[in-house]
Amino acid sequence: WLDSAQPYPALTVARRAATLPPRTRPVPTGTGRKPGRRPLEGVKVLDLGNVVASPSCQRMLEELGADVTLVLPNPPLHTPTIVVAWSCEMAQGKKSIIVDTKTKDGMEVLRRLVARSDVVSGNKLDDQLSRLGIDPIQLPVQNPSAILMQSTAMSGIRIESPSETPK
Repeated sequence: WLDSAQPYPALTVARRAATLPPRTRPVPTGTGRKPGRRPLEGVKVLDLGNVVASPSCQRMLEELGADVTLVLPNPPLHTPTIVVAWSCEMAQGKKSIIVDTKTKDGMEVLRRLVARSDVVSGNKLDDQLSRLGIDPIQLPVQNPSAILMQSTAMSGIRIESPSETPK
């Protein structure tokens, strides 16, 4: 199959042009109109997600104008490669805060963030949401107008061994 990619053209050294070619059209000017309002401006999203699916969803919401606050756990749940490298892409445009939810003060910070959010989102399992006080039963008590958006792999089912598959 490698032979099908042959022959390669000879490499050539790039040359810098002495001058730019003349412009054939006038330089564009502004339209005079203000940029349009993005559809989710004013919506506050609390991002409790990690790894890929949930954080990328919240990034799309941010690109549509939502004010997204990313809550990172202390200590981090993953290796530095995932926490740092993937965050460069997934956390773009988000505000972020590190919260230790294993402490009373950390839970108070999370409670305040939930109270001011329109959307609470993450890829947590049901028992994790319950421990954080933001499962579908507890969230309306803290913030009756908040929407809980849960994105989990395999419908939230924890697979204990590779032979088990969700139904």
